[in-house]
Amino acid sequence: FALDLTCSDPGDGGPWDLDRPDTRSNARQLLRDQKPLVLVGSPMCTAFSTWQALNEAKSADPAYMQREKIRAELHMEFVASLYREQVADGLYFLHEHPRWASSWKVPSMEALKTIDGVELVQGDQCQYGAEAKRGKHKGSPVLKPTGFLSNSPKLLEALSWRCPGRNGGCSRKAG
Repeated sequence: FALDLTCSDPGDGGPWDLDRPDTRSNARQLLRDQKPLVLVGSPMCTAFSTWQALNEAKSADPAYMQREKIRAELHMEFVASLYREQVADGLYFLHEHPRWASSWKVPSMEALKTIDGVELVQGDQCQYGAEAKRGKHKGSPVLKPTGFLSNSPKLLEALSWRCPGRNGGCSRKAG
């Protein structure tokens, strides 16, 4: 199952709007009922982007920027609580976010990294086929360093491929 705005919550038929406490409760109950072997989370990352410091400095509405940051942190706290349940139940989780996003410093993410068996690795998306979709560099590899946090050693091993390319060159085939 997927819990995002493009899917419907069977509890109320609306989108999975995790800003709403009742929707978060429905999501938690679904997780408890179905007990997936692996829970994959990739919450919104806009508020944690490295570009946000520039946006905040130039924003005409700093209060809006602050509200969005709080909203994003609430989402992060929620997914971290689901990950903790997975670990407690002897199941797995995988969290994905841009490697240099500020979200990795959110207290709930820092706390997850201290759990025995949980590790953070970096994988470069060019190694998995990420390419520019348009423009003059269409088809060229895109590095996009990504952080993966999990309690599954096999997942972490599979997702920790790094690009050793030099001077802008990619090391993958067709790179």
